[in-house]
Amino acid sequence: MEIEKLIESSVPEGLTLMPFQIEEIAQAIKFLTERHEHAIYNCCEQGLGKTIQTIVALNYLDITHAVFIVPAVAQYTWQAELLLWSTLVKPEEIQIMDTTKSRVN
Repeated sequence: MEIEKLIESSVPEGLTLMPFQIEEIAQAIKFLTERHEHAIYNCCEQGLGKTIQTIVALNYLDITHAVFIVPAVAQYTWQAELLLWSTLVKPEEIQIMDTTKSRVN
């Protein structure tokens, strides 16, 4: 089965991806599986679905633990998109850290 079909099977029922998003997800998966860093920087244009692409890539790779470093203004958008698009994360597993009030050691 080609990777595009496998990616589409990693999307929750009732949701769909645009063809360019599938291409970006395939590139991210290739990068993450072929390199030892296990990290990626998604630098697509604003409004093209970087959040969704990242979440679906995590679904595909069966990754249940990840750290997202996002601007404060995007924290709750990420939370909402994780709840909508993730096939792996439960609501109680999402933690949002406000670095103005807490420290990471």
